[in-house]
Amino acid sequence: MLRVTIFSIVCLAVSMAATTTTKRPHTHATREPSEHDTFRFVYEPHNHLMLVINSHTCYMFTLTDAERISVHSDTGIAALEMKFLSSLGSATLTTPTEDQLDRFLKHGCGGHITNYYVATI
Repeated sequence: MLRVTIFSIVCLAVSMAATTTTKRPHTHATREPSEHDTFRFVYEPHNHLMLVINSHTCYMFTLTDAERISVHSDTGIAALEMKFLSSLGSATLTTPTEDQLDRFLKHGCGGHITNYYVATI
């Protein structure tokens, strides 16, 4: 009889605790989608061009004599990268012919490129 009473009290306590315990409501926060973009910079020494690659597009910039020297230092190439990246929106873009794209340019741009542009600042 004592066991039945204790068992009844325990069952009553558990059922009361279960009814008073509530779960936090599950909410989904609205998040902004992430935005990203990647640019790759390649100095192509055979044609003395700086290549700026973004997704499936390769932009080719002609270097001056001073830029050809500065491309070989860390600060020089960083300055050139900033210069060419900032001028992409205002540069004049022309599409080269297939004859103008030699194997060095195609290799420097990469095999997944579908758009080639010669950029003039």
